[in-house]
Amino acid sequence: VRGIIFTIEKKSMNGPVNFTAPEPVTMNQFGKTLAGVINKPHWMPVPSFLLKFLLGEMSILVLKGQRALPEKLLKTGFKFQYPHLEAALNNIFGK
Repeated sequence: VRGIIFTIEKKSMNGPVNFTAPEPVTMNQFGKTLAGVINKPHWMPVPSFLLKFLLGEMSILVLKGQRALPEKLLKTGFKFQYPHLEAALNNIFGK
């Protein structure tokens, strides 16, 4: 939400803006980090063939991701409150 407000207030910004984390992670990294924060085991990853069967072409987004960076936000001086995943998850889960 802070990024959206920043973009609205920054009159010089125009065009598309990626509202993504400054440090992208894979689904596996996300799962491991989340498991560590909530002190739960990290489940075994879902086999790729199963995701391909269930999701078809959409499985690419889960398996390989879509690397989008918030370049425009960063270039115009936006500061992320939680630029690292672990810090953001700790905040969400009150740690």
